[in-house]
Amino acid sequence: MDGIVKNTGMDRYTGRSNIEYKKDKFTFSSNIFATHILDTNQPTEGGTRNSVISSSIAFAPNVTVRDQNGAYNKDPNNDFIANPVSLLDINDKIYTDKLNFSAGASYEVLPGLKPEIKLTYDVQNAHRSFYVPSTTAYNGNFTHGGTASQSSMRSTGISFDGLLHYDAVFNKKHHVTGLLGYEYYQRDNNYFRAENSGFGTDATHENNLGGGNAPKMSSSKDRRKDISGFGRVDYSFDDKYLATVTLRRDGSSVFGGNNKYAYFPGVSVGWKIDKEDFMAGAADKVDILKLRLGYGQSGNSGIDPYQSLSKYDMTTNGILGQNKVSGATLTNYMENPDLKWETTSQVNLGIDYGFFSRLSGNLDFFVKNTKDMLVQVSQSPMTGHKYQWQNAASMRVWGLEYSLNSTNIQTRDFEWDTQLSFSWTDNEITDYNVTDESTVAALNTIGVIKGERTNSYYTYVIDGIDPSSGSYRFKDLDGDGSITVKDKAILGTPDPRVILGFGNTFKYKNFALDIFFNANFGNKMYNYSAMNFTLPNTFETSNYMVDAMNYWSESNPNSDIAANRANGNGNALYNSRWIEDAWFIRLQNVTLSYNLASIPSLRKIFPTAKIYVQAQNLFLITPYSGLDPELANNAYMSSSENLPAFLPGSVDMNAYPPARTFTVGLNFSF
Repeated sequence: MDGIVKNTGMDRYTGRSNIEYKKDKFTFSSNIFATHILDTNQPTEGGTRNSVISSSIAFAPNVTVRDQNGAYNKDPNNDFIANPVSLLDINDKIYTDKLNFSAGASYEVLPGLKPEIKLTYDVQNAHRSFYVPSTTAYNGNFTHGGTASQSSMRSTGISFDGLLHYDAVFNKKHHVTGLLGYEYYQRDNNYFRAENSGFGTDATHENNLGGGNAPKMSSSKDRRKDISGFGRVDYSFDDKYLATVTLRRDGSSVFGGNNKYAYFPGVSVGWKIDKEDFMAGAADKVDILKLRLGYGQSGNSGIDPYQSLSKYDMTTNGILGQNKVSGATLTNYMENPDLKWETTSQVNLGIDYGFFSRLSGNLDFFVKNTKDMLVQVSQSPMTGHKYQWQNAASMRVWGLEYSLNSTNIQTRDFEWDTQLSFSWTDNEITDYNVTDESTVAALNTIGVIKGERTNSYYTYVIDGIDPSSGSYRFKDLDGDGSITVKDKAILGTPDPRVILGFGNTFKYKNFALDIFFNANFGNKMYNYSAMNFTLPNTFETSNYMVDAMNYWSESNPNSDIAANRANGNGNALYNSRWIEDAWFIRLQNVTLSYNLASIPSLRKIFPTAKIYVQAQNLFLITPYSGLDPELANNAYMSSSENLPAFLPGSVDMNAYPPARTFTVGLNFSF
């Protein structure tokens, strides 16, 4: 079955086995999980040369798909726009096999003292077969003669956990649990790709790579290791007063040689108010009432291996020291031996509640302070490098989270339950770890701006159209009479301030109806697709959206669409006109089910069984003009038409739209 775009889809087959064996003080368990996935892809994202979505918009609408000889027609105005139907002939399949195996054993050597070991091994083998027939243009090339590639990736991971558990009660009121642990994790990735083009026939597709005349090969390998030692002690007095102390020492190979390890402590306390004697009179009304207060640190090592090192490009020549070297030169990334853990310190105050056996939930307030943020920062050309990973800034995040579960109606035949979740968050960049102006400017370009929310869109605000050129005019925010970087403004972020979830479950006898809404508020989106197909391009003729007909002219002076893409440095392409409100309310899921186990003859065979019909993504309310406000597919995008090399936030760049799906299913156990 095809996805939203023809010749796209995914087939998935999974299997799982769980085994547990217990005898006296010994416990053994093992789990095996296997998956086979076939992804059938089409080039949906990107530009008009290779994207089905982008070329469908840009291709001349008055041209037939094929000519009288059956060949695909070209766009008569622009050879670089691919015939979108021809792109559907591309064969692009990814075959993935995953296997995860874990086993563990524990033995209680003394009362309350139990050592445990766990071993996990996972492997993923993926193979991609790709072929563009000679009848389909490839990256604007109509004479490539067929382009084929075969690539494979093997990823293996192994982890070992050694744990020592302790659990004891003293004088019936003092309950102490402890945990000492050691973790080791290693992941190895191997990648190989072979490509060729210029085949004499399309008959062999990607299965005869040696038959072309432009062979290319590439391969890579990487490894990361993470090691942790940790301890935790939990104490409870009379099941009323709780305390927890933790300490971790984490190490990761991805950081610089000077800072691979860091310590992360934590402490928390709790008070079960409902257990107090003065609450005895409310025992039939209060199910749970618990206060929590905690402080802790955690580390982030979420970067790829070798980012702290200078790397070599083996395909080009260069100068290393005072010597000319053939086939090896430094790549874009500058080494940073001092690169270290990003550390977040969090304070949390929360309350858990439950009343009348009908209402329950929690409320949490939190403040997070992150220092040594891991940021990829552009470098001066004088360094000989383009980027460097740095611990470049600090950030504060604060907010609250609330959840509510309620049973509104409960009778013998009918029940109505409601689930509500609400979160509000805000943040700001509190400081820089750098002082030079060029690095600060590079951080500002990618939305890391002191005193502002992280990920902020930071660019110019349009102030009408210049009648002498038909190009955008921008507001002089600092009033100095010229437009400079000081006139850029914060125009929001793609990160919502408010996230809502609202669900209801209705049960009548053996029927159940689940309805779930989700919503985001306070977020923006840079609509690159709208800009690209609305703003006239004097260098490239193509089809445009209907809004482009309203571009500025002397007879249409009130338009907010410039007559061209002038204003250099990408300012016409990235400004306030193309950054839109992207809040939304979505009916995410509706499921109607029937409990088949209520039928006596079936219950004897299947203790639990139900049949259901499910619909997802049924409707959307949003002011966003694109296909979907959650469609962002480029946190960073390649530079083009003088746009910055990295744009902050998220970018909707011809992204693949989400599907509206309908499912019929059967769940049972025996």
